[in-house]
Amino acid sequence: MVEARQLMEGAVDTHVHSSPDLVERKLDDFELVRQARDLRMAGLVLKNHFFTTTLRARLVSSQVSGIAIVASIVLNQSMGGINPWAVEAAGRGGAKVVWMPTAHSENQLRHESAPGVRAHPAAMHLPGRSAAVQVFQADGSPTADTESVLEIIRDRGMVLATGHLTPAEVDRLTSRAVEIGIRKIVLTHPDSLGIAMPV
Repeated sequence: MVEARQLMEGAVDTHVHSSPDLVERKLDDFELVRQARDLRMAGLVLKNHFFTTTLRARLVSSQVSGIAIVASIVLNQSMGGINPWAVEAAGRGGAKVVWMPTAHSENQLRHESAPGVRAHPAAMHLPGRSAAVQVFQADGSPTADTESVLEIIRDRGMVLATGHLTPAEVDRLTSRAVEIGIRKIVLTHPDSLGIAMPV
């Protein structure tokens, strides 16, 4: 039987939350990366629902060698939602993964409005303001900002991660992404109760 430590060798965790964060996390960036390196993992993708991890990844990489640290950006309201400027800045700083909205996706907010469903740990609301990030227009096509973000992802060779969109939204978004030449796409959280992506 293969031991868990052997399975970790050469592995890449594509979705890791660490501190500093606005949500309590078990490990800070440095301890997380040291532990992963000591397990001989190949790399980690740092994810944060509120801020890009671009500069954090660069800092940790400068202090801990022997493992690839990949930065990302999540397009929730704290990043301006579907914000091409933020994606371009993250890309210039070295981010490789762009997540569609998670805590502020329309799907996540609709799911949380059901009786008995707890709010996402990264839920953030401002009085009198909608938290929902608009990825699509009323006709179901991507907004102009979504198109711009997809173009930046394509041009910079970044990875598109689908966040907390519905399966139907994922179909529309990824069809458009493939149509314009994006080749690195990750369908995320498929078994989350608010997404429940069919096989």
